[in-house]
Amino acid sequence: MFRILNNSDTFITIGREYVLEKYDKKREEWLHIPLKANIGFQADGMIIDSGSETSFFASFDTFNYNFPKGDYRIIKVLSSEGDGILLYDDFKIDK
Repeated sequence: MFRILNNSDTFITIGREYVLEKYDKKREEWLHIPLKANIGFQADGMIIDSGSETSFFASFDTFNYNFPKGDYRIIKVLSSEGDGILLYDDFKIDK
């Protein structure tokens, strides 16, 4: 479960789509984790008013990957007054 808090003076919009990446230490870069075949995200949007928050559940079941130990990040695209905002959150899988 991930939370998004809107600390701005205006509302932001957010969709359901997100991206997962794994850090490859040998290549020193983030690698995109692909979705399973014929999987997508519902195309709708939510509004997060100024000073409020929302949360969303990120399911690993939709990705074509076994998720070994390592460093990962989730990426969400938000929008505020027509400008795109990339939101990143790093996390670690230890088991």
